[in-house]
Amino acid sequence: MDDNLYTQILNFYTNSDKKYPQHIYDLDPDTRLNAKSHFRQTAKPFWVANGIVFHGEREVLTKSRLPSILKACHDNPATGGHFGRDKTFGKISSRCYWKGMKNNLQENTRRDRSALSSIRKSTQKHHHYTPFLFLPKSGASLELTSSALYKRLQETTSSNKYIVAVTDHFSKWSEAAAIPDKSAKEHDNRTLKAALSKLVNNQVDDWDQYIPGVLFAYHTSVHASTKCTPFEVMYGRPAKLSIDLKPTEGNDSTATASSPNTECPEVLQTIIDLHKGIWSTVSNNISNAQDRQKENYDR
Repeated sequence: MDDNLYTQILNFYTNSDKKYPQHIYDLDPDTRLNAKSHFRQTAKPFWVANGIVFHGEREVLTKSRLPSILKACHDNPATGGHFGRDKTFGKISSRCYWKGMKNNLQENTRRDRSALSSIRKSTQKHHHYTPFLFLPKSGASLELTSSALYKRLQETTSSNKYIVAVTDHFSKWSEAAAIPDKSAKEHDNRTLKAALSKLVNNQVDDWDQYIPGVLFAYHTSVHASTKCTPFEVMYGRPAKLSIDLKPTEGNDSTATASSPNTECPEVLQTIIDLHKGIWSTVSNNISNAQDRQKENYDR
């Protein structure tokens, strides 16, 4: 939203006197009535709380704030991971609102889609036909996990050459670490390597430093199959990102979050019920995704 319009809407909902923009008061009486009516329609979808303009449950962003939000949710190695438009859109749109968000994100991520990375070049292979296999279904986190050793990468300054990872197939939660040697069959993980490829230096010898940040960015991005973030499926609540922090009273630049009292039986049961609801939704979404994948494969 234009910064000036944001200020006008904020003023409309918070001031009792001269709540309309000044230019409306400068109009002749007949034109002024129409202008007031038009402005009320413009402001109608929004509301204000604690000096912040909201659209539904989401905070409205001004143009001047967009660069910092895009940097936090796309460019930042720890919270964005340089994932594509859809994952970035899912991360921002659940928290913030501005008109034309997808088009802005499309432009912001265009350079990443066209960039050829050193990691991709060093590991690119010809793809061969492989049979379509369904994994056994699970209905909760950590019921079905697998481990893998990803194909050799450029050796880093810390002498690491491989990535070993463990993945939970229900929540899509993954843990990974860089290691110097291998002791298992090699696999490939295009998502992790694609994210790392956009962060490494020209020598491609520092990718191991970015693994923790890329994992957090992945865990807080909506997965195509589950329609939820791995963090939410694993913990039963959305993750708190830097863009969620709001200044506290006294102009303190940090905000603290309180934890639920899990010693209270009612609170604990509520958390359990919420988790079960998420798992039920995820189970249905995974089944639908598998059906679509098989249908596309059989064509």
